[in-house]
Amino acid sequence: MSFLYGAGTALCHQIDERTFHFNGHPLMVCARDTGTYTGFIISMVYWMIVNKKIKGGMPPGYALITASIFIGTLVIDGGTSYLHMRETNNHIRLLTGLLAGAGSSILIVPCVFDLLYKYSSGEIFTKNKKSFLLWISVIIMLFFIIRTEYGHLYYILTATVTAGMITMITMVNSVLLYLVPPWNKRIIKNWKSFFYFLIPALLLTVMELYISYRVHMYVKQLFVSP
Repeated sequence: MSFLYGAGTALCHQIDERTFHFNGHPLMVCARDTGTYTGFIISMVYWMIVNKKIKGGMPPGYALITASIFIGTLVIDGGTSYLHMRETNNHIRLLTGLLAGAGSSILIVPCVFDLLYKYSSGEIFTKNKKSFLLWISVIIMLFFIIRTEYGHLYYILTATVTAGMITMITMVNSVLLYLVPPWNKRIIKNWKSFFYFLIPALLLTVMELYISYRVHMYVKQLFVSP
């Protein structure tokens, strides 16, 4: 758990009063980041279960607008609070984080599939409106579950946040690799070619997290030094 808490240090300020505690144990990231990474990974898993095929087609207009609004809530909440225009709290941070993470999944996942996966279906992502409304209900339900700070959620959320953090960064790195040689000449068509993208992207993610962790620790030491 201390190792995973260190991974959280790489991406989060980990301010205690802005972090959810479960039986006295602080989560590895703040409330906003908890929502962001949880919303992303849960949404990605949800759409993988709902969609029978890996769909690379861009989402319909209502889904794109909803995703933009969801991400906008985090920008507004974070921006106005950092500018001292208004006060926020952990429940609002959690909700806006969940919405932003979930909205990001609608934008990131189909783009990655469309770029990398040769046999992805051209069908529109999130086309089924009933599934779309159910997805929103799942995100809202997550908000009410996490805000309880029920003790047994500690390990579940730690695993979920870690998976969301690594998955989100790795997917972005996969797209970045696609833009440079020799990866830009390859596409995913089987498990072997899938690992051709995944392993370098995952190694890049680990390197980025380690560098960010070292930078954060160095900055912290500067502020605590006499």
